[in-house]
Amino acid sequence: MSNAEIKDKNYKKLKRNAQNIILKYLGEKREIDGVYNNNWVFLTTDNKKPYMVKFVPQNEARRLEIENTMYKFITSKTDIPVPEVLTYGQNQHGSYLLREVIEGHSLKEYFKKTRNVENIFYEAGQILAKLHSIEFEDKGIIKPDLSVKKYDIFSKTEYLFFLEKLFVNGVISREKYSLLKKVDINYYFGGRKNVLCHCDYTPNNILVKNNQIVGIIDFEWASSAPFMDDLVSFDLFAELDGFNRQINSYYKGYKLIKEIDKFYFENINFYKFYRLITMLSYQVGVTDERYDYQFYNKMRKRFKDIIANCQF
Repeated sequence: MSNAEIKDKNYKKLKRNAQNIILKYLGEKREIDGVYNNNWVFLTTDNKKPYMVKFVPQNEARRLEIENTMYKFITSKTDIPVPEVLTYGQNQHGSYLLREVIEGHSLKEYFKKTRNVENIFYEAGQILAKLHSIEFEDKGIIKPDLSVKKYDIFSKTEYLFFLEKLFVNGVISREKYSLLKKVDINYYFGGRKNVLCHCDYTPNNILVKNNQIVGIIDFEWASSAPFMDDLVSFDLFAELDGFNRQINSYYKGYKLIKEIDKFYFENINFYKFYRLITMLSYQVGVTDERYDYQFYNKMRKRFKDIIANCQF
């Protein structure tokens, strides 16, 4: 059953299910309300410590398995603030995760209130560097047992798949498509250590309160890979939101803990280009509420600017 079908048919059942999960693991009945954003999330609405139950369909169970594993792993290995997970499981309604809600606003929302974000950017850099200090031997997708399933992430195969999607959907011309197919992806990603990557390290997944970061969420796409795409992701999203002038604070925070070589900065437009083709290829395939028209247009404009002057 798809998320859309869950949304249309099972709200009341899911709400009762969420209440029963909360009752079982918290030992008390709580008032909750449901919010749909890619999947159903039920949040407690009373004045007590907040919790949430997230549901995904069975065919997307891996996402919650990884999220559950990563929260516990990161808590055991670092001082990075992540939510406490009470339980993860599966039933007839799909897979579910019960976790605490860290009180705060997403950095994306915080952008609307202030431009004084240098301290937060500095802290965001430090946190990502701590993640990247955890290394793996193989490149690929992290499994629930913390082993790595080898996968051609940041490879020529993956790149050509994304590129073809953009060409077929009219995002790039035939001429640009022919030219961009020749890019040597291994030159930019090859020969690097594989580190723990969030793979969606964006302002939406960074929680802020009282001008400091209080939580990092949504590790469901965590992978073992070279650091560059993960590092540039925050930079790119901050730029698209108009905060590119403050980005030096982010890199200063990162370099306090982990060095960034000159090659990254010399080729930063390529890494932004790769992140953009990843995001654009996803957006052109989305037809439901996950499609963000305004943000898609921002990404597409930045993508065109890069490929118009590409030196790679």
